[in-house]
Amino acid sequence: MVTDLSLSSEDLPDLEEIYYKKELRSFLMSFVEDSQQDNPTSTAPRCAEDVLRDILHIFESEGFLHPAELRSRLTQKYLGDASDDLLQIFEELDHSRYQPDVMTGFLQKPHLGLASALGHLYARTHNKNVALIEVDFSNMGGTNDFHQIQILRETDSPLRDELISIIENRAQHPEIFEAMLQGSAGERGLAMLELFQDTQKQAIQLTDRTARLIALTIQKNLQDALPNGGTILPIRAGGDELRLIVEGINSDNIEKIKHKIHREIEDRMAELGLHDHAHLKYPDDDWKRGFGAAIAILDMRAINPAKVIHRADEEIKHNKNYIGHDRLGIVPDDTYEKPFRTLFAASPSQMPDEAKGDIERAIQIAMNNIRKAAVDLKTHFDALKPKGSFTIQDRMSALEQKIDFLEHSVIHPFSPVVPAYLLRSIEHAPLFSTPAERRFQALRTELKERDIAVQSDYQKEQIRNYALRTTSKDPTADVWMPNDLPETVEIFYNDSKKLEQHLSLPGLRPYSLSIGFQNLAGLNNELGHDGANAVLHDMAHEIIVKALKNAGLKNGDFQIAHYGAAEFHLVIRPAFFDSDDNLRVINDSFMKEVAKDIKKLTETLSAVPIHDYLEQKNIEPDEEHSSKLDGKNLGDVRSIKKEREIRGIPVTTVYRPVDLTGKTAGYYLQQQREVLETKISATRVASLVDKFKATAGHVSSFILTSLIAYQAAVGQAPPPTESFSPVSEIHTIAENKATNSTHSPQYGAKEMPFSWHGNLIH
Repeated sequence: MVTDLSLSSEDLPDLEEIYYKKELRSFLMSFVEDSQQDNPTSTAPRCAEDVLRDILHIFESEGFLHPAELRSRLTQKYLGDASDDLLQIFEELDHSRYQPDVMTGFLQKPHLGLASALGHLYARTHNKNVALIEVDFSNMGGTNDFHQIQILRETDSPLRDELISIIENRAQHPEIFEAMLQGSAGERGLAMLELFQDTQKQAIQLTDRTARLIALTIQKNLQDALPNGGTILPIRAGGDELRLIVEGINSDNIEKIKHKIHREIEDRMAELGLHDHAHLKYPDDDWKRGFGAAIAILDMRAINPAKVIHRADEEIKHNKNYIGHDRLGIVPDDTYEKPFRTLFAASPSQMPDEAKGDIERAIQIAMNNIRKAAVDLKTHFDALKPKGSFTIQDRMSALEQKIDFLEHSVIHPFSPVVPAYLLRSIEHAPLFSTPAERRFQALRTELKERDIAVQSDYQKEQIRNYALRTTSKDPTADVWMPNDLPETVEIFYNDSKKLEQHLSLPGLRPYSLSIGFQNLAGLNNELGHDGANAVLHDMAHEIIVKALKNAGLKNGDFQIAHYGAAEFHLVIRPAFFDSDDNLRVINDSFMKEVAKDIKKLTETLSAVPIHDYLEQKNIEPDEEHSSKLDGKNLGDVRSIKKEREIRGIPVTTVYRPVDLTGKTAGYYLQQQREVLETKISATRVASLVDKFKATAGHVSSFILTSLIAYQAAVGQAPPPTESFSPVSEIHTIAENKATNSTHSPQYGAKEMPFSWHGNLIH
């Protein structure tokens, strides 16, 4: 434990050994005074080690703090001569960054790295109980389908039964599902698509609320297990992942707490009838049915940053298996026999009294007891499940009642509010400045209007840093989160008009660029969580950003945001100065070359041997899995959705000049996402043709027409329906589609595949 408050540099922990070292170092450096300043501030830190030393002192006196509270303490120390009004503004700015995640109410992903780093630092330096709790929701996609089917069953649409069948069989017949999504078979196809979209939206909202119930259940159980003064930092780490950094848990109680959380989640899911529906990716696997979550709890004093995610993933995988066994009331022999044998061999005193000295008999008795307990638990779950009619309204009422109770039971550290002065419009902002840069200007105006004195260069520097941090960054991809991109698109669009008038260049427009990489889940399955995260980072920087810089663009000429999975969206200035200071206007030809380079760089990454890649990233694969990677490149990794037959890292690009006529930037970007998803769907058609041939005789003529119309739209004019021959026509259309999609990555008028969905473009 740290007790010496005059730590030398040699006594400080090595940041290289701290989890999320990059995020921690960035936090430390955000306080360090610029060494070039003429009048250094006496209270400001000169290096990262100074800040680290102060953090350890604060930990010693106050314990583990929320990152916002810690920043506030450090700011007060380093800006000791600042007015109370200025310190209050700093606190408002920092707190405004902690807007809760919409689904869970937890902190958003940008806070994942720093919260984890501070938890590890506190655990390591003070030998305190800090737990890293990983949570993985199970089967969110299948639960969306389950809810959607329940909603459809309560509708009176004549298309209801056919749509239910398509959803229920999407894993076995994805080509039929893809065809339905195109809505391209006349009025009936569009009506089917509209019904699907309406009910899917309701279903996703219902699944999200159920996930919130699970998140609150976990938070409430942890809160109850903590002594007074314990701290919980709950974070939404990804689409179906949560992380909680919890200070104060007694390490001796970890297994008990884990069991209680799992049991309460299982009870809540049973009460909602969510134990039995099929898994989206594994519809025939009974162990994976239903919805819920599994957790892993690790003591942060003992974690290895390079292996912690793998350890947590393995524990979660085992816990999901146990949960599946419990729901079915079945205990596979191979799950418990070996652990019992190991236990009884090492500790004979643990054997049942009636089997002392007979290890085989002891194992048999123990297994019988486990089997009986499993049957009893299944009976308990069955008693909790809804009886008789359980409508969607019944489900929503039960769900909201449980959520409301828990919402009033959990403790929230503070309620962040965005200060009104950050929302004021800026009349004379520099062209193409970012939202955060404009907030900085708004902040300066606020300080001036309120006559709040700024007394040093260091204070000015901190004001700018606080304002710029209001743009959230994705810690994995190291680019923006989506929050500020719509406003940036609007800024670039409006500023392009000003530049158009100034340069007398009619038609000057910024460009949007959208990129979708496929098979991130397959990479995660083969490379592990850390390996897939490294690939995601390289997708952003070694492919997208590199392609833009190869074309002559510089930082600031474009802004890039990560929208989840492996989907990125950018906005690019309409013109830029090249290395010879010549003004170059962005056009389709320029963007076509960027798209080609993105594809080329993706192919280069795909050719890297997996072992070499992991070694370059300092990531160690587990020994059991390592041999399976021998001789494989990144391009050899297969999708976990084997029916798609995707291998490697397919990439799709969409670009076009921005036009916000009659629409908001947010709506424009949503259209762009839909266009990207449609183009990605087009790339899957060829791999689905063979499966389609096998099912062609078993689906409605409307579905056949949908798929053929869709394939034709991305390749050639629709074939004559009166002479339709499924086998020959599909091969021809698929081949033409594949040729066009790889040869022509831009959306010119000739290649625009959306005449049947014009609202996506105009």
